[in-house]
Parts: sequence; structure tokens; C-alpha cells
Amino acid sequence: MFLVHEPSAETLRQTGIPTVLFSHGLEARSQQLAPVESDLAKSRLREHIMRPFWRWRVWQRELGLKHCPLLLLINEEDRAYAISHYGRRPEDIFVFRNGVDSSPLQPQHLRLGPPSVLFYGSWLERKGKSILVQTAMRLAEDGIHLRWLLVGTGISAPEVLRDWPATLHSAVEVIPHVKAEDDDLIYERAMVFVLPSYFEGQPLTLLQAMESGRCVIASGCCGQKDIVRHGHNGFLFPPGDADELARLIALVVSDRDLRLKLGTQAKEDMASRRWPIVADDVADRLEQFMEDRRCLG
Repeated sequence: MFLVHEPSAETLRQTGIPTVLFSHGLEARSQQLAPVESDLAKSRLREHIMRPFWRWRVWQRELGLKHCPLLLLINEEDRAYAISHYGRRPEDIFVFRNGVDSSPLQPQHLRLGPPSVLFYGSWLERKGKSILVQTAMRLAEDGIHLRWLLVGTGISAPEVLRDWPATLHSAVEVIPHVKAEDDDLIYERAMVFVLPSYFEGQPLTLLQAMESGRCVIASGCCGQKDIVRHGHNGFLFPPGDADELARLIALVVSDRDLRLKLGTQAKEDMASRRWPIVADDVADRLEQFMEDRRCLG
């Protein structure tokens, strides 16, 4: 049996060996939902040069999604898309779960100092960088002054700060790269975790923030909708809505009891997502797949 990532699945399926396609977020949906990055000239040149390759790649991807006997997809929106766009049967799709590493952090374990909002991800439009800056500006205009901790940006602090107004530079801390073993130190510093992405699969940083007992606010799309129950273990807001994100941040920053309630429930909900548990779920489904193939053969 082959277990193959989305773009390469069709090539291996054609060998005749049972092939299972897995995806961490369907590429076709990413192209529909995510904003285009700002360097248009470079993007257009690259698109022109690579067009034949990308057309072949898209064709191969579509064939794999249509014909691989089992799809392992990362969230319910991707599942619905595969059914409606590729004619897949629900029983041929398994929505798998990402997992978390156990964290000793608890909701009340917060360091002293000004409220800190954590953004943990690449500094890209797809990740909602412009929405985050707009949100910070709205909050500052309303007299709500926060620390903005930007981690895992992948680019340097001067590059990130170019997107921020000079009046907020002193409130922004950028950590371009971080080791996985230092995650607890990062999450411990956060009062609130925000994920303003337009497109995700099932973000590990969101899951780990919840395992750490942080109060989380995420855009209401993709895998976030499968994880966050609005008002129960976090908050969701419409993708791209800086006003609503600002309102929710202001709400949880000002209400300690609400933060602790949401963070406590988030941590409790992650108990069923330890890596051995979610790995067993996938292994069981693959074993069932192979048993079904043996029965048919």
C-alpha cells in the first residue's frame, strides 16, 4: 500500500498498488480562499515560466482526488469539497485529526506584565498578517495597548515591522524561528492566541495553544471550525474581519474569568488528541482499508 501526499498520489496509483491519498489542506481550496501575495511582478513571471508544469500538476492532483480509493483529509470543509467537486462517496473519505504534545501549562500560568497576544505562523497574507496589523491599530485607537508576540514568522524583525505603523513598533516582538522544545516558553507568555488565517488545514499551533490552556481566537474556516466551538473553548470570527477580531480580543483581555473558562475547556478538549490516540485512529482506518481490499480481491 502507498500512503501518498496529494500532488503525487495519481502517479503511484497508476502502478496498480493500492494508493491512499492524504492532504494537509486541499490545494484547490487554498487557491480559492487565500489572498495573493503582494509581489505581483515576481509572481506573474514565475507563473509564466512554470505554467506547463503547474497545469500538469493540477491535472495529476485532480485525477488522484477523483480516483484514489481512499482519501485522508484534514477537515470537514475539505471533505465536503471532495464530495461536491470530485464526486467522492462519503465512505471513501476519512477525516484525520492532528495531535498535541502534552503540556504542563495551565490556564492560570501567566507571567506578569502587559497583556500579550500571540501570533504563531509564517508572516504571509494567507496567514492573515494584514488583518492582525489592522486589529492592533483599531485596539490602539480605542486605548487598548497590548504586546504583540509574533513567532515563527520566517523573516526578520525589520522585514515584519515594515508592515506595522511606527507608533506600534515598540509593542511588537518578533521571533523568526523557534525550536519545538521551546514551545511551552512561548505559549506561557501569551494571554491570548490568535489565528487570523484565510486558509489552513488543521493548524498544529492552534491545537498546541489549546493544550497549553490559552484563550484562542481563530478565523471561522477550514480546520479551525472542527476544533474551536465558539464561546465554549475559544472564539471564531469571520475571516478578514479585523473589527470583530479586535472586539473579541478586547473582550477576553478585559474578562479574566472568561479567559480562564475558555482556556480550561480548551485544555480539557485536547485530552483526546494526544499523538498516540490520533495515530491509532489513522492506523485503524488503514487496516480496515486493506482488509476491505483483501475481501474484494
